[in-house]
Amino acid sequence: MAKELTRIVPTSQSLKERAAETAERISMILDEGTPENTRRAYAGDLAYMEAWCLVKTGHNLPFPTPIELVYEFITDHVFGLKDKSVENALIEMGMKARPGPHKMATIVRRISTLSVIHQTKGMKERNPCWSAQVKVLMKKARKRAVRRGERPSKKRAITRDLLEEINRSFDKTNIRDVRDKAILCFAWASGGRRRSEVAAARYEDLTRHGNGFIYTLPFSKTDQDGKGVKVPVQGVAARALTEWLRRSGINAGPIFRPISKTGTIINRYMTPQDIARIVKRHAANIGMDPSSIGGHSLRSGFVTSAGKMGIPIGSAMAMSTHRDTDVFMGYYQEGEMLNNPAADLLED
Repeated sequence: MAKELTRIVPTSQSLKERAAETAERISMILDEGTPENTRRAYAGDLAYMEAWCLVKTGHNLPFPTPIELVYEFITDHVFGLKDKSVENALIEMGMKARPGPHKMATIVRRISTLSVIHQTKGMKERNPCWSAQVKVLMKKARKRAVRRGERPSKKRAITRDLLEEINRSFDKTNIRDVRDKAILCFAWASGGRRRSEVAAARYEDLTRHGNGFIYTLPFSKTDQDGKGVKVPVQGVAARALTEWLRRSGINAGPIFRPISKTGTIINRYMTPQDIARIVKRHAANIGMDPSSIGGHSLRSGFVTSAGKMGIPIGSAMAMSTHRDTDVFMGYYQEGEMLNNPAADLLED
């Protein structure tokens, strides 16, 4: 049961100390090779679970975590916290945004984080998240969420027709638009690159090949060992990239760079968040709802368009570098079904 709030809610100083301790624990747990956004997600999930455990039980989250505590975490967040003093404390601490249950996707992610932490601590055999009981409970909880109408939110795909409309909106005399067109076309046409891959793109990994380029991905989400994957950049994308390189004078280092308010190109890498903002801004410029667009919209748009245009699955996957066939096929079939002749049976 929850303690008195005066005892439970930490002071601002103790929150800072706990944040420092959490950061230190995360750095010990996670390998430096883990992508930055994944590290942030792990840190946020661990901080929340620790706060929940502290408020609920008066103790820090133990490792290995008792399976009963995992059950309690799951049910607390599927149904919502019964003890409103616990919920109010979490909101006051800034750990919970609003009252009520979590989305199922959030619960799944946090249990996954707990599982990863057990593994990195060498507690594989004592990992409660791998128990048959927890797996069954999570499976039933996901089914319950679906039956109650909860669906995973998906960002809208920027398909070829939408990208072409965005391209027509660019101002050729504006250096930012020249850069942004190169970013969007490069990201889309090279297989739907992730925003982190676009932000990290280096000139040294780009090779001229006729009227286009070959870009070597030094590493990616599906190539954490850095073996490298080569993808072509051709046609409209190659021309947009050539124009950006010519106008910017870039011949080494980051391909895509920030531009100051005065139009000066800054010699440093952009961030994945910068890329996402650019995608949203130009989508809004053609009347799309920016909240429906994300950095992943170019990636899903490439695969969806490949399906619509009948590009062989193997060819499209070689470009996108998807390893998860289910994820790839979800986007591919969404485009492919638009060409299903059975949909026209009512037509003359």
